[in-house]
Amino acid sequence: MEDEATTAARNVMLFAHKDFEEDGDAAAEEGDGDGEGGGEEEELLERGPGRGRKLRFKVSMIWVAVPLLLWSAIAVGRGSPMCPTGCTCRDDVLEASCTHAQLEYIPIQLNPDLQVIHLRGNLISCTPGILCDFSIYSKLQHIDMSENKLQSVGSRNFQYQTHLHLLNISHNQISAIGRDAFKGLRALKLLDLSNNNIERIDNHAFNDTVSLETLNLTRNRIVSLHGDSLFRNLPNLQVLILERNELVDVPSEALKSLPNHAQLSSVLLSYNLIQTLNETSFPFPQLSNLTELLLAYNVISDIHKSAFNSLRDLTSLDLSFNNLTQIPTQQLSKLTKLSTLDLSGNELSDVGAVSFKSLFQLRHLVLSRMPRLVSIDARAFVDNIQLENIRISENLGLERIPPRIFHGNPNLNRIEMRGNSLRTLDASHFPLDRLKVLDISENPLHCNCSLLWLWVLVRQQMKASAKPAPRVVENITAPGVKSPDALKITLHNLKCTSPEELKMKMVGEIPEDTVRCETSWLTIAMLSATSLALLTVLLIGLFLIISGKRMSCGKSKSHETSGSLESRGVMVNSTRTPVLTLYPDKAYTSMLMNGYLMQPESPSAKQNYGSMEHWDPFPSLGTAKKVGNEYTNEIPRAKKVPHIVYV
Repeated sequence: MEDEATTAARNVMLFAHKDFEEDGDAAAEEGDGDGEGGGEEEELLERGPGRGRKLRFKVSMIWVAVPLLLWSAIAVGRGSPMCPTGCTCRDDVLEASCTHAQLEYIPIQLNPDLQVIHLRGNLISCTPGILCDFSIYSKLQHIDMSENKLQSVGSRNFQYQTHLHLLNISHNQISAIGRDAFKGLRALKLLDLSNNNIERIDNHAFNDTVSLETLNLTRNRIVSLHGDSLFRNLPNLQVLILERNELVDVPSEALKSLPNHAQLSSVLLSYNLIQTLNETSFPFPQLSNLTELLLAYNVISDIHKSAFNSLRDLTSLDLSFNNLTQIPTQQLSKLTKLSTLDLSGNELSDVGAVSFKSLFQLRHLVLSRMPRLVSIDARAFVDNIQLENIRISENLGLERIPPRIFHGNPNLNRIEMRGNSLRTLDASHFPLDRLKVLDISENPLHCNCSLLWLWVLVRQQMKASAKPAPRVVENITAPGVKSPDALKITLHNLKCTSPEELKMKMVGEIPEDTVRCETSWLTIAMLSATSLALLTVLLIGLFLIISGKRMSCGKSKSHETSGSLESRGVMVNSTRTPVLTLYPDKAYTSMLMNGYLMQPESPSAKQNYGSMEHWDPFPSLGTAKKVGNEYTNEIPRAKKVPHIVYV
């Protein structure tokens, strides 16, 4: 009964309010409205009987509505609930909830002392002619009008909400924010304008929101934020969210309008169209207190070497899923307080030595989902001595990592290398004694002796968790593999892909003999005998080679005389005429001398040496016999042969 009376009173008041506004506008157009005596009523009566009857009808309607409102007030005073259908009112906490109640207007019959009102999921549009203000609820601190049909915030609709802390008008159809949209909201701390169609914001829209701490403009159609005073009166702004818009540049002009050394600590610019970060993108000193910067899912391909110079206090940076082809080492080195860095989804092909230079406070690093990544240098993380958590996952081109790559990070306790293309891993790759979490699942592991350490740790973990694996052995150990109590290995999808007989089997379920390659004493003896035989053959071969060289040297010496004679014979057959030089220590017979050095009978014959026969210093054996024993006996005694000089 009270609901029907209240609804009737509300309809009467809305009708009268609307018509009075129309008449007021008409009066303003037709006259100056400053008459005396009868005032507006006399003027209306003078314009015609129809208008007078209309005015009298309006007054009558007001008098009808007044009792209804009084009746509602009496009902409220008696403690009767005065909530519209579909609403829940709690006067004990001064809160009303009218979510999804199919309301087309803001209810006026609620407790005027309300502090919290929820109007989410209704049909409220606040179009011209529809009462859309909260003036009767001056003590409101929390208003939720999300998921309605609002096309405009209007002007001065919240000017009496001087205590309002939170205003949520997200998921509506608002396209622009006017100058006085938030007039009077001097205590407002959180303003949510996300998921609208906002394209333009007046340069003075936030003049009154001096206490604003969080401004959410996610999922709108903002291309740029211009204006040198847009954020001028927001000294307490801490979080600015501009994700999922159409920004092509960092809104540096709007950021520059902030007061110097403003409290802004987080700027979220992910899912935009930003291409470049230049030296003025993040103005100083306005952003001197910035600690979090999210730039994921843009198209950034170029970062100026001084782009981050003003962000000395930055602790978290997200550059994931951009178009970077190399790690911006020089630019990042200015961020000496950086503790979290995400470079996932970029076009990086390698992570070079000291890629994160001077990032001594870096604790969390993500290098995942980079299809071009194929190599990581062994010294890539040497400067990151505080590193605690590293994630290198879903890089399908990464087939190997250097040994001991993580041993220079004493605080590292969590390594995630899931979904790469790693076929084999050694225990030396990871500091197992310090790790708490190790995830190497979804890799195409080749299960053989090289994974004995992993098989041992998995079996130990399964045994400790009271989930016995098949063929569990009593003593599960491996050389050089300790059993860290705190280490937890991710067992889900930790499977073998080769050899064929172990394909798709869980590492913890494969037989022990497939990973424990221990040899028997017989095998060792056979290998030793084979090695000894090979060594013996090698020594014999070396001995024969050396002996052969010595024999060849002896033969060459024995044939030295005959070889020299042959060489001399060749020299004798030369076309040049030999000249015999006699040495005084040589004894030659007169017969031999006379056989070659003849005394010419004539001067012509004396110079015709070319017609002479070649001298044979070693006559044949038959000739020697003719000469006598003297020749034959003289040759062996000769120590040197005549020296022949060719001229």
